[in-house]
Amino acid sequence: MSIDISDETYRAVLTHRMTEVEKRMQMIEEVVQKISQSIEAQKGLLVHLPAELKIEHADVPEPIDPKLLEAKSCRDKDSVKERWSEWKKLYLQGWTMQRIARRFRCDHTAVCYAKKNNWDAGWATGRKRKR
Repeated sequence: MSIDISDETYRAVLTHRMTEVEKRMQMIEEVVQKISQSIEAQKGLLVHLPAELKIEHADVPEPIDPKLLEAKSCRDKDSVKERWSEWKKLYLQGWTMQRIARRFRCDHTAVCYAKKNNWDAGWATGRKRKR
């Protein structure tokens, strides 16, 4: 079944649809213009922020000695003491225990254990050595 429509009717329908599309495009352009103005206004606000709110630089961690990273599985007293002292330094700088653990590629409970023992590695803080 086909419907025969005249050329005039076809043109009228197409003209109506084009008018609707043009109206929608105009509305979209207005919204885009308002968004652009809003972004520009916010950029202006950022320029005039008080100095204490401006971010000077990103928090980039200092490089860690590769020996410490390699010695993460060493359990001798000196290696543990050196590792725990580095963890303490980072913790006092405001690093979370999870972030320290990720940096040293270890479980965060190891860092929790070190903190629990006041960052003091040695036989006196843990189990007693068997003789």
